[in-house]
Amino acid sequence: LLAISKKTKQNKNKLSIGVAGSIYPYHPINQIFDVIQNINSENKLDKIYMNFYGSNNDLLTNLLNEKYCKLFDYVKLYPKLNTDELAKKLGENNILLLLNDYAYLGTKIFTYLAANRKIILCFKNDKEANTLKEKYYIKINNESNLQENLLRSVNGGTVVIDKDHLKKILKDFII
Repeated sequence: LLAISKKTKQNKNKLSIGVAGSIYPYHPINQIFDVIQNINSENKLDKIYMNFYGSNNDLLTNLLNEKYCKLFDYVKLYPKLNTDELAKKLGENNILLLLNDYAYLGTKIFTYLAANRKIILCFKNDKEANTLKEKYYIKINNESNLQENLLRSVNGGTVVIDKDHLKKILKDFII
């Protein structure tokens, strides 16, 4: 994976964010789309693009059609890809978005780290994300912040506090 992503050139002419894997009901995708739609409407020239790989394409298509139609030209949905194809596609992005899975470390974080791109973990303490977590997330004993702790320990990315923090971080990238 690392060899593939190191050979892959990221597009420096536009800011693109890659997301791999499933979107679960406790993931705050609406808040993320809100921020990107807001930034894209404020900026005449610089736009933010998102690439979803192997995600719930029906769910995302419905969201784009129903609520975020202004983002339709900026969001691309890909089917599930094999490991080498995914590594290459992730490497083409400037930023990789890791949605907080709280107590679960998972394997996606290691794929992202191997891609050698900026990782943003959303969210640590966002009001709307916390509501989704309370409603949909299956709590386990000994809940910890494994993804956050790993990112911090290897200086692998930024832990995004909330929607406002995400907006600031993304605006800093396009300025």
